[in-house]
Amino acid sequence: AVLAAGLDDGSVSVRSAASLGHLRTIVAHDDVASCVAGLPSSGALATAGWDGVLRTWDLAGASEAPTLDLRAHGAAVRGLAAASPTLLATVGQDMAACVWDARAASCAAWCGLGQEGASVAADAGATALAVGL
Repeated sequence: AVLAAGLDDGSVSVRSAASLGHLRTIVAHDDVASCVAGLPSSGALATAGWDGVLRTWDLAGASEAPTLDLRAHGAAVRGLAAASPTLLATVGQDMAACVWDARAASCAAWCGLGQEGASVAADAGATALAVGL
């Protein structure tokens, strides 16, 4: 198990959950890495940032390149949730929420919020999405 934290410089620090020892640093975003979520049962990590980009990373692999790289929002991403390794949700400063299909690398559902989203959560069964305003 790992503990990951997004940092102001756009990087993500990945540490051992047991010892808190440093495992690796991911150069993830051009601005603040505002959101981090573990992808259930996959050994992967999703990140999103003030640059509006959503990325996924294979923590077991040697590659430093993201496995998914999408322009998620027209402004900063404020919330990120993973319902499964292939189903992610984001909310942004652009007053929108999106459910992402990682297999198709596309937005499967979009919703205008009327105001800036602050957080998002998804259930493990991928049947519900909650957005905090």
